[in-house]
Amino acid sequence: MKEEEKIIKNTIKRTKEYDRTLSPYACKTSECQKLRKEESEHEEFDIRWPFEEDIDRILYCKSYQRYTDKTQALSFFQSAHISKRSIHVQWVSRIARQIGKGLNLNLDLIEAAALGHDLGHAPYGHVGERALNEKLQEKGFGYFCHNANSVRNILYLERNGKGYNVSLQVLDAILCHNGEMLSKKYEPDRKKTKKQFLQEYHDCWHKENASLELKPMTLEGCVVRISDVISYIGKDIEDAMSVGILQKKDLPEKVVKVLGDNNKSIMNKLISFSIPLMISGILQLAFNAVDIVVVGRFSGSESLAAVGSTTALINVFTNLFIGISLGANVLAARFYAAGREKEMSETVHTAITFAIISGVVMALVGLFFSRGALELMGTPDNVINLSTLYMKIYFLGMPFFMLYNYGAAILRAVGDTKRPLLFLIVAGVINACLNLLLVIAFHLGVAGVAIATVTAQFVSCVLVLRCLYKSDSSYQLRFSKLMIKKVYLGQIFQVGIPAGIQSTVINFSNVLLQSSVNSFGSVAMAGYTAANNIFGFLYASINAVTQACMSFTSQNYGVGKWKRMDRVLVDCLILSTTIALILGGGAYLFGPELLKIYTDDPQVISCGMEILLYTTVTYFLCGWMDLFPGSLRGMGKSIVPMILSVIGTVGTRIVWIFGIFPRFRSLKILFISYPVSWIITIILQVICFIFVRRIVYAPLKKREAAI
Repeated sequence: MKEEEKIIKNTIKRTKEYDRTLSPYACKTSECQKLRKEESEHEEFDIRWPFEEDIDRILYCKSYQRYTDKTQALSFFQSAHISKRSIHVQWVSRIARQIGKGLNLNLDLIEAAALGHDLGHAPYGHVGERALNEKLQEKGFGYFCHNANSVRNILYLERNGKGYNVSLQVLDAILCHNGEMLSKKYEPDRKKTKKQFLQEYHDCWHKENASLELKPMTLEGCVVRISDVISYIGKDIEDAMSVGILQKKDLPEKVVKVLGDNNKSIMNKLISFSIPLMISGILQLAFNAVDIVVVGRFSGSESLAAVGSTTALINVFTNLFIGISLGANVLAARFYAAGREKEMSETVHTAITFAIISGVVMALVGLFFSRGALELMGTPDNVINLSTLYMKIYFLGMPFFMLYNYGAAILRAVGDTKRPLLFLIVAGVINACLNLLLVIAFHLGVAGVAIATVTAQFVSCVLVLRCLYKSDSSYQLRFSKLMIKKVYLGQIFQVGIPAGIQSTVINFSNVLLQSSVNSFGSVAMAGYTAANNIFGFLYASINAVTQACMSFTSQNYGVGKWKRMDRVLVDCLILSTTIALILGGGAYLFGPELLKIYTDDPQVISCGMEILLYTTVTYFLCGWMDLFPGSLRGMGKSIVPMILSVIGTVGTRIVWIFGIFPRFRSLKILFISYPVSWIITIILQVICFIFVRRIVYAPLKKREAAI
């Protein structure tokens, strides 16, 4: 067999293999159709697939080259940053390919149609198109539509009138692309024939508004159509606003709703962004609460106190590593977005290796140092044995705990938030069922709760690792490739360690607080455990608003919209305060009923209510305390807010616990430290925010004034 024949044979084989990997709704390469027979001068063989050949024809045609000096929507403005049509079609191609990749469609067909969709566009954008349309009608020649002209250029005018025999599916997607003419529903007309396509092409020239009635024959064509919409709205309007010919108030109401350029829509977006985060956080807390409820109801107050007394200590041991997982998330997201597959893969394997190492280290720490740490906290003699047993068993599951968190961080980095949540739900259900079985049926008490937790951690770990292993993307996990790359580990540490340190230090203050509670005995410990669990639901809700503030501030900072950054902060303060007052007030108002879920002991309930009074009703202050540094982190400033949070929160509580509390020993005095520390931290963060805001906003205002 000749070498050329081998190449052709292998190409055909690869084409068939590629087709088999595509979605059943995709247009297969083997389904490619031509409007006319292949030209006689066609090469004897071509190793390119049909749609790849179309891409090359479009890229090298004269019409494509004329994209260069055409602006997208604006003309006569001397600005290098105003979109040209050449960059517009590339944006459409990139957006469409990303959507097509997610839907497992034919990316070659998408790219060809996206790059060629504006080949026939008139100069001066749609103004030029309307002018030509009017002239044609005056002369009695019909109508001008740039989509039909794009087909005309590539099919009939290129190569001195010979044209290129571009595939029917590509030509159809170009003809039907008119993205600015929105459809309520995007669906292909799969029964369309060559004859029907040619009739539609003819109608565009001779029938008014014919383009409004067109449907692409492929799902790929639908993707290109909606991608043109995304690119058009996302950049052209921004260009108009940047040169001063359009303002927010000038935008149509429908556009304003999409863009969110008013307080109402910003607030709506904040709420819609925050609610899923709240649900996720609350759901996780609900599963954790099952441990406390089951052991409190069926094993007594001492067991409840034993489990609860370990919470702050466990957080101190683990939060540094959990904070570092945030660094893995940020680095993985950066490489994934940039398409740097090698770096992404090495980051994944470095992160998972570090998770294994840190998990084993924490397991050993828990086994050998649990009792000593509990003794330092002043844990009562009637509780310490149960607390030690719980911690030792719990820490045996640390490798699974770390692997899940780091694996979930990687999945979230690539935009997959559903599966980590699903895995959490599965693990939570298993945890709850095992709690009931081991505590009620087998009477294992705190040991049963700990075993159930470790088992659930193991399940979630297996699910997330399986997900990474089964992936065929750059974040695919292969255990043979596990390693530590110092360059990536250093970058992970750079982002993650400040967050981990802040969380660890704040939890250290909670350990000191737990030690003070321990001095009141097991009843107070049980009351604090139940109240603190309720308190956690408040934190999850308010923290979701803080995350929304960081995300929206970061987005607006990236485009220099300093006024909207202020608006986001103000709206988040209002939203956070409202949520905190409703949920915090409700938690105190219905406190006795909520505490009865955990225990029937009236003394424990009484202690819990005293703690709730000073922590839940004033919790809006905690929201304020977190929002100002959250806004600063959105601007890329994280170190100073971390330091101030530590000084304000931890410093105040240390002074309070060792200075004020010994003189006035009561739960009331002890927990007043919460609102006091929040107020002091708010003052520090506001002062910092004012100074940093001036520095950050100055160049943004200057740039806005120059425009």
